[in-house]
Amino acid sequence: MSYAIHVCIKATILLICAGLLSSALARASASIRHAIWAAALLAALALPVVSTILPEINFQVLPEPALPSAAPAAAPLSIEINAAPIASPAIENPVAADSAPWDWTQWLLLLWAAGASVVLLPSAAALWDLHRLKAASSRDLDDSWCKLLAEMRKKLSISKPVDLRISANPGPLTSGIFRKTILVPQTAADWSIDRRRLVLAHEMAHVKRNDALGQCLSQVVCGLYWFNPLVWYAVHRLRLERERACDDYVLSLGAPAPDYADHLVQIARGMNNGLRLAVSMAHPSQLKSRIVAILDSRVRRKQMTRFTTAALLTATVAITAGIGSIQFTRLAAIPLPPGLLAPPPVPAPRATAKAPSPPIAKPVQAPVQEPGYVVNRAAISYPAEARQKRVEGSVVVELNFNANGEIVDSRVLSGPEELRQSAIQTALQGKYAINMARSLQVIVDFKLPDAGTGQISGSTADASRVPIPGVLIAATNTDTGITITTVTDQDGAYRLQKLSQGRYRLSARLSGFQDRSFDGVRLDDGQQVRLNFQLAPGAGASRVWSIAASSPISLPDQFNSAPIANIRLFGLSETVFTEMTEKLRAYKGQLISTDLLTRMRTSIKETTRGDKPADFTISSRTDGTIEILIGFPPQGPPVVELAPVAVRVGGNVLAANLVRQVKPVYPQAAKDNRLQGVVVLEVNIATDGTVSDARVITGHPDLVQSAFEAVRQWVYTPVLVDGRPVEVVSTITINFAFQP
Repeated sequence: MSYAIHVCIKATILLICAGLLSSALARASASIRHAIWAAALLAALALPVVSTILPEINFQVLPEPALPSAAPAAAPLSIEINAAPIASPAIENPVAADSAPWDWTQWLLLLWAAGASVVLLPSAAALWDLHRLKAASSRDLDDSWCKLLAEMRKKLSISKPVDLRISANPGPLTSGIFRKTILVPQTAADWSIDRRRLVLAHEMAHVKRNDALGQCLSQVVCGLYWFNPLVWYAVHRLRLERERACDDYVLSLGAPAPDYADHLVQIARGMNNGLRLAVSMAHPSQLKSRIVAILDSRVRRKQMTRFTTAALLTATVAITAGIGSIQFTRLAAIPLPPGLLAPPPVPAPRATAKAPSPPIAKPVQAPVQEPGYVVNRAAISYPAEARQKRVEGSVVVELNFNANGEIVDSRVLSGPEELRQSAIQTALQGKYAINMARSLQVIVDFKLPDAGTGQISGSTADASRVPIPGVLIAATNTDTGITITTVTDQDGAYRLQKLSQGRYRLSARLSGFQDRSFDGVRLDDGQQVRLNFQLAPGAGASRVWSIAASSPISLPDQFNSAPIANIRLFGLSETVFTEMTEKLRAYKGQLISTDLLTRMRTSIKETTRGDKPADFTISSRTDGTIEILIGFPPQGPPVVELAPVAVRVGGNVLAANLVRQVKPVYPQAAKDNRLQGVVVLEVNIATDGTVSDARVITGHPDLVQSAFEAVRQWVYTPVLVDGRPVEVVSTITINFAFQP
């Protein structure tokens, strides 16, 4: 795929250069501008072959050193201070796909082939139409046409025979690459001698220039680069300059410009754009600009000489070969002489965890015997934060030595922020045989294993099969320790792609629900596994209260005098998480209160994360305990708060908030007829917890009215989002069971 991208970039460069050159030669003749566009399109057509057969010329570039910027941003980390055992969900087993998914490069190739077919198939159809048009044509023309044809062949020095025919086409056109044919419409029999002479002069100019071949090649280029708008623009300019060049031929033969323009307008009336692979004299879309050029006496109409054509062809071949062979690669580092650099220490392997494979150093090149050496080293460790975010690359570290060869200073010149600290440690732990004051640049390379092709997808829902959005899904490769996370969408669906093979632990977590997980999920390259989660309300949570970072501390009465059983932290890096855990450990077991939460907020501000906002989510449980979730959202642009909208929740979640329930009265008519069954209603719960509206989904007509009257009297605890009550939409099921 990189080969195709390089070819497209080179073709774009060629077309941009052709456009700039054509603009610079705006006062030159149309034949020169046409030759420039034709050369650019021909070079673009030859680039795929040239880039393959010619030897590569590598242009190696080393990134410019950059001053170290601010400290690396902390990677989000979701870890529990006191993790409770995870229940094993009763959900469907993993189902592997029957076949491996296509690689994205195959999909791109299929898309390119579809686009090329859309462009080339109409051209093939036009070629067939042109063939049928020729077959149906005849040579039934009077002698004046033959005399004019011989006259034009002599004036334009055309030695090859040209076939002149009359056909059903709406206007004059020229076709054929090896056997030239000029087709004139049936109305040409009524043309005057002057118009016949001008038409034949224009079409014979196309024959002399071999424009039919250029027309076919331009269609092939459009099919090859159909996605590139510059190619379409180049073909448009090519056709316009081609017609202008033929107009210049006609005028150079002595035709009066006003008369030729008038005849051109008359012929163009009633015509369409003609056949795709034929060269037509009068395209309505080009007529205005051509008439302006014909009547402009200042326009240069000189045709290209053989010397100019040869020079342009030579330049095109040279430029195409040069651009086609150029390959831009990153500059390999220049190592120190063999005696100057001692081998780096090899860290002892750990027995408790499987470490990722170390990056591979770049190939050694010839040493340079002058100051300012650059050396490559393999990283001694790969930061876990960078592994999870799949950050890789090279970090350039500059070391300064004193006269005794001791390192006195170090700094990072460039490289990803997540890798800089590890790169400095790698550079400082190296041993360098240096005995003079000087500087040394050390390039530390970090390379992750290639991303896999496995995929895990599925959905989350409650017991009523209502989708649950916003669930945090985490897939941890137990072999490498790398964790990839995502969040379910509004339909409760999730998808984790480009997973490497191995065994995974997949977990689902959402505040107010019990955690669910799959352990020991085996995933191979190209395999697709689907896992669906069914979430249940968490440990009997009865109420949730949210306190935004910008809001004052406040608590409703239901949260007073309850002990804190658990504290969870989200959105912290590993180092800050450890610090924050130790800082907040003392608050576990204490009774919840506004004063305690205020002290917790103060303790957070005393840590290294203290300048960042912290949101509190407090959950009270039926067992009398409190769970606090503290989230550290990433910094970003201000968020515009929208008016609250109705939130859809599952029936089980809504039932937990029911504070007043009026039982429906069994209708006497239903009892008499021994009717029983289920009535399902969709209800709207207002922000005050009352039922504002109810709609029947299913149920017997004799039972629906009683269900309506009862449900409208129900009252719920308001559902809070960010501390504010919101409207809720849910379903209620009422079972009418007949008892004699």
